[in-house]
Amino acid sequence: MSRATHTLSLLLCLAFCLYGQAGGSSSNWTERGSALKAAGNIDGAIEAFQKALQLDPGSARLEDEIGFLLAAKGKPDDALQHFRTATRLAPSFAPAYFHLGVALWASHDFAQSLSPLETAANLMPSNGEYSYRLGSAYLEVGRGRDAVVRLQAAANALPDRWDVWNELGLARQSTNDFEGAVQAFRRALALAPNDLSVLNNLGIALVENRQGEQGLACFQKVLKRDPANLSAAVNVGFAYLQTRAYSAAIRQFNDIISRNPELPIAHYDLGLALKQEDDLDKARAELNRALELDPEFAAAHYTLGILFWQQGDFDQTIVHLKRAISLSSEFKAAYLVLGTALKQKGDLVAAVPVLQESIRQNPNDPGPYNTLAQILRQQGDLEGSKKLFAEGARAKASKDRESVELLQGKAMASAKTIQ
Repeated sequence: MSRATHTLSLLLCLAFCLYGQAGGSSSNWTERGSALKAAGNIDGAIEAFQKALQLDPGSARLEDEIGFLLAAKGKPDDALQHFRTATRLAPSFAPAYFHLGVALWASHDFAQSLSPLETAANLMPSNGEYSYRLGSAYLEVGRGRDAVVRLQAAANALPDRWDVWNELGLARQSTNDFEGAVQAFRRALALAPNDLSVLNNLGIALVENRQGEQGLACFQKVLKRDPANLSAAVNVGFAYLQTRAYSAAIRQFNDIISRNPELPIAHYDLGLALKQEDDLDKARAELNRALELDPEFAAAHYTLGILFWQQGDFDQTIVHLKRAISLSSEFKAAYLVLGTALKQKGDLVAAVPVLQESIRQNPNDPGPYNTLAQILRQQGDLEGSKKLFAEGARAKASKDRESVELLQGKAMASAKTIQ
């Protein structure tokens, strides 16, 4: 036998042995699949895991692996089927729930994604990535308080991840915890000092926390490093608005609009600044322009509704506040103004449910109790009216107590500072 023939025989023998080992064992096919996955050979890895699964059809881990690779190949429907099978086979296997939740989220099925993400995070509460994904999902669907809890857990588990701290800052911001947001963004910035989006976020939180000059300094740093950064330019105007420098804000937004005439937020913010300067005709024109560019701009509808209310145009007040409420749950104060406008128009039947919703949204605001009480009195329900007036008085007393306690707390803080 020649040397070449002998070498070929050895190679064929080795290949036969390897094939025999892999073909006879699920674990060997799994090892091969893992190696191919690590090498970036997705198709080969899927084939190997499928052969392993044929030999071990009850393996949740293999179902999850195949689902993960199918998702990477851009086959979400097939991936979801495997993830669901994995969760059915092993109800306590957290990775399968996590991958199922992420895949559903990527498919824009946000409502269905939360349950598997919650299950994964509850099964492995120390897993920072699971908490991070769940917290981010909560934040995206408007559950800010739940987001804060999960993202704080993620930050505790992953203290060196700037993106986690940044997301926590956004969550705290969404709950109006601006001091907490500032702290979280500062942690993120310390970990990612060159990330301009974090610096921008910190600036916004500082402005919202009544630290306007510091916030303005952040935006100016962004613009110094990136003069074309439109977000930072808009936020400079936002800082002027929050610090009541309305003339400066008007100049800033006019400058932005001269270079970006179709930017809805710039027209909206300019409208706010003009409204504060009592230039109501120009303010209305800018707010309408913002809505021409973005008809679903909820804040612009809300602000226009309030502007029309102040001018006594109840028809337009009703139109814009109804639209704002339909687009966003953010404008709780809109219900009282809308209900009152409907009352002023004489549409008492429509006003009642709106004012009831205002009470549900703002149970400590005496306004909707008193307005609804007036309507019930007009309708002849004197007992119901009397009860609502009493509730309004209770809400006012509670609000007054809170104001006194707040002032007392500030006085004590000032006294400690003086000492």
